[in-house]
Amino acid sequence: PDVILLDIMMPGTDGIEVCRIIKSNPELSNIKIIMITGMAGDEVEQKAKAAGCDRFYLKPIRIPVLMSEVLGD
Repeated sequence: PDVILLDIMMPGTDGIEVCRIIKSNPELSNIKIIMITGMAGDEVEQKAKAAGCDRFYLKPIRIPVLMSEVLGD
């Protein structure tokens, strides 16, 4: 895939760990990861960025913003 959308809060492994796993794999590390969450706070965003996410958005997200990011406009 060109882009992966992840929520931080997921059943089982959270989105931050999934992002870390993807970015640590050399075959997948170039895939753009966008994290979307309802969890506000600088600490959450810092953890997501440290895991390798390329963009971080708080819910509710505006669909045109997300579409522009996904489509690369």
